Amino acid sequence: MTDTLTVYQPQDLTNTGDYAQLDAQYRTDAALVELWATWQRKAKSKLTATHYRRAGQRLLRTIGKPLQAITATDLDTWAKNLAGLDNTKRTTVLTMRSLFAFALKMGYIRVNPAVMIAAPTATSAIHARTLTQQEVIALLLYAKPGRDQALIRCLYSSGARISELVALQWKDVEPTKEGAILHLMGKGGKQRASGISQSAYNALLAIRKPGIDLVFDCDRTTAHRAIKAAAKKAGVTKPVSPHWFRHSHASHSIANGAS
Repeated sequence: MTDTLTVYQPQDLTNTGDYAQLDAQYRTDAALVELWATWQRKAKSKLTATHYRRAGQRLLRTIGKPLQAITATDLDTWAKNLAGLDNTKRTTVLTMRSLFAFALKMGYIRVNPAVMIAAPTATSAIHARTLTQQEVIALLLYAKPGRDQALIRCLYSSGARISELVALQWKDVEPTKEGAILHLMGKGGKQRASGISQSAYNALLAIRKPGIDLVFDCDRTTAHRAIKAAAKKAGVTKPVSPHWFRHSHASHSIANGAS
């Protein structure tokens, strides 16, 4: 929103709070954003903290003003110029509102200029990020044998997030008569269990390596690349990512009568 460098003086910071809840080291924009990004529940997930940190830094960089000088008009203009889908815009606006609510709570600002900034209404886009059963089969056939095929089987069979699977350890895999139960560490450090089929469990056993605790022994980036490569070979033109298997799992389960 600004291409020029403006030096702000203390008198320009018209929305300075009383700093009632802030020690001296947190009385700058950078320190306040860092504190907000890692506060309480957010600190349980490094990925979430990184998302919040980058969002706060991007907001300040785009508006081009110190947080204590930002007005409701600035935020309204910023919100109207956001690009992307409505759901993406909604998340961005809600994240911004969280930052300003935190700043008010901690006494960094005197009033909250974000309270009147409305977030776009969320729309369901799950159907647009769903694979057909035929496409799932094609991805399995064209995925690299071994880890990549096992990963796709588990993503689809369990409905797990990719972050949950790349962190999965063998001690968290419980064999059953029908396959196995995966004890996953979900968002916010919450544990949950999800079942996988016998064929998915067999695929896991086939890639097990002695002395390695992690089931997949790869990171999110490697997993994304593997699925993109399989989609390209299979001729699936949709912009497939690991999360598509989660949506597809839910959609196909409902279609097959699950509640």
